[in-house]
Amino acid sequence: MSEESSIEKANQLEQANSEFNQMFNASLPLRVISNDCEILRVNETYASLFRLSKEDLIGKKCYDLQVGCENRCHTEICSRNQIREGKDHYEYELVTKFDDE
Repeated sequence: MSEESSIEKANQLEQANSEFNQMFNASLPLRVISNDCEILRVNETYASLFRLSKEDLIGKKCYDLQVGCENRCHTEICSRNQIREGKDHYEYELVTKFDDE
């Protein structure tokens, strides 16, 4: 591969990364989880739903944060399982309740 081609590939990768970050940090709450349900990445909007920092959320299991997940987790209606089965996205309503409310 020529130096010019390598530079072009690097520029394309940088552009793609920039575009991904812009989409990921949009106003919708987004998270990335591993195959074992560990939270790998969240955006600020997602973190604000739980009144936690992004750093506090990373490493937690997704099901530890949401009341009522026991009815969905590890079943066919689990968002992780649906996406693994080929669904391109998953939406659900999340209701949060905090002790100080």
